[in-house]
Amino acid sequence: SSVIKKVIRKTDVVARWGGEEFVLLMPNTEIEVAQSVAEKIRALIENTKFEVASDITISIGVAGLEGDDSRGKLICRSDHALYQAKNNGRNCVITHAKTCFENK
Repeated sequence: SSVIKKVIRKTDVVARWGGEEFVLLMPNTEIEVAQSVAEKIRALIENTKFEVASDITISIGVAGLEGDDSRGKLICRSDHALYQAKNNGRNCVITHAKTCFENK
C-alpha cells in the first residue's frame, strides 16, 4: 500500500480487500484517468525491489461508476476485470466498462 500511495491523490482511498487484494477508490475520476493511474501503479510495483520477495507484479481490474450503480455492481465489474487480468497472464491492467449481472 505504501507504493500505491506514491501515485494516488490525497482524496483517493486505498484499502485491503480480502487476503491479497486492494481496493482503490478515486472519486470524481474519469475511467481513462483511473486506467492510467492503474498502469502507473502496475509499473511501479513491477519495478520496485521489495525486501521480502523479488519480482512482484500486480494484476489490476478497473471499473467506473455507471449511472445508478449499486456498490455491488461496481465491485462485481472491477472483480470481473481483475480476473480477466489474472487469466491474461497477470501483471496487466484490464478495464471493464459496463456489464455485470450481480444483483447487489
